Amino acid sequence: MRWVRWSLATQLLLLVGSVLVLTTTLVLVLAIVQARFIIQDDVTGRNAVLTDAASQLLAAPLATGDRAGVERTLSVVVRDEGLARASVLDAAGTLVASTGEAAPGDPADFAQDLDFARAALHDSQRRSRSTEEHFDLAVPITQDGRTLGIVVGESDFEAAADKVDAAIPQMLAVSLLVALLGGVLVWLIARYFARPVRELALTASAIGQGQLDAPLPMRRGGEIGALTTAFQQMVADLRAARAEGMKQHNTLEARVAERTTDLERTLAELHAALSEREQLSTAVRALSSPVVPVLEGILVMPLIGVIDSERASILVASLLRAIEQHGADMVILDVTGVPLIDTQVARVLLDAIAGAQLLGAQTVVVGVRPELAQTIVGLGVDLSHVITQSDLQSAVSYAMQAARGSA
Repeated sequence: MRWVRWSLATQLLLLVGSVLVLTTTLVLVLAIVQARFIIQDDVTGRNAVLTDAASQLLAAPLATGDRAGVERTLSVVVRDEGLARASVLDAAGTLVASTGEAAPGDPADFAQDLDFARAALHDSQRRSRSTEEHFDLAVPITQDGRTLGIVVGESDFEAAADKVDAAIPQMLAVSLLVALLGGVLVWLIARYFARPVRELALTASAIGQGQLDAPLPMRRGGEIGALTTAFQQMVADLRAARAEGMKQHNTLEARVAERTTDLERTLAELHAALSEREQLSTAVRALSSPVVPVLEGILVMPLIGVIDSERASILVASLLRAIEQHGADMVILDVTGVPLIDTQVARVLLDAIAGAQLLGAQTVVVGVRPELAQTIVGLGVDLSHVITQSDLQSAVSYAMQAARGSA
């Protein structure tokens, strides 16, 4: 809506200014209408007083037939401040005297006045009538209980209305002056309220963009002052929270840097330890699968401990390399130190025997205990083509005899 796009000062100025103009106009109209009513009531009351007074003053000259006296009395009550027109009729309804604005210039109106007066004379009672233009009052003239005639007084509302109409421009001028002064006052009030609100809005926008060091508006007293104080407190809390956050952030960064350094150092130590462990593991694996030349052409490989897949590959590689290096014709595999022979260990033995055979060396297995033999049989591994001896001495003797026989 276009209304909400205007500034607060403009909205307040338009709203309060419109209300002020409307109220001033309404008061002006009511004042004019009320003034008319008040003036009409005043004219009506003055008419009654003057007509009553004239009826009393006219009794003596009318009783004596003093027409000049009647006219003098009428001229007294018909003035700028009195009645607009006055007429006197005798007891027979004959016009005795008449004076005022329309006497006798307006025959039709004058005839109506006479009819009105004769009707009141006939009833010997006060009568009144009112129109938009004038007010008529007929009062009997009596003396010693006798009705001598009747006096009719007419008050003109137009003159009073003309006075009100003449005052309207002045009232309008005063109303415009009041509206102008009210507009200036509203403008000042609007600036009084809108300026701090605008400052608060600009500051809030800057703070929303992260500019917590933006200057804060200063205002004391009233609701706007309370709002400004609360806003300043909020900004102070935000600044304190940001300072605390920066402090914690710096502390956290320092701790992270320290922990990173510790982790890097620990990681370097772990790498060094792993390297040493790998070297040690390699040496252990090499020592755990030694190949010993006992005689020329005869090698002995004692197997000790559990044989896993990694050790099995090292074992076979070491054996084949030693056969090639020493040109061995006979290899003795001593499994006395192997606690358990399963399918994997049996497969290693078969691979070692097959590899040695391909290199031209015969393999003898020694050290097979009864429980190991039972396990091998239970596994269904076929070692029938493998030469076995009960102990290492027997295997060496067999190897020496085999060497002499081939020689």
